[in-house]
Amino acid sequence: MTAARFSPAARRDILAAMQWIAKDNPAAARALQSNVAKVAVTIGKHPYADSLRPEVVAAPFRCISLIGFPYVIVYHADHRPPVIARIFWRTGTDKDVDDAPSRTMTRRDAIAALPK
Repeated sequence: MTAARFSPAARRDILAAMQWIAKDNPAAARALQSNVAKVAVTIGKHPYADSLRPEVVAAPFRCISLIGFPYVIVYHADHRPPVIARIFWRTGTDKDVDDAPSRTMTRRDAIAALPK
């Protein structure tokens, strides 16, 4: 199975996160990139294994938290291969996803982030 694809918005999200982290810790920025790439493979192999999180985004989008990093990946499991729509910085608990200025992502926003 193919790894999940990244929407343009998700690519911008990860690039911005890596640039921000690299200011203080270039090795951590590379580790974030590696972790996201591994998760993309996992999503491609098992697109329905992760959580539906209606407090973050409506179905059919799913979420997975990055282990070791305060980020949540939002992806569309029904696409083949699945599409990572956005990558958000998480504050506090898993249920506290920061999508400034709003705290949740509408289904319309998630769909708009998908590649055309």
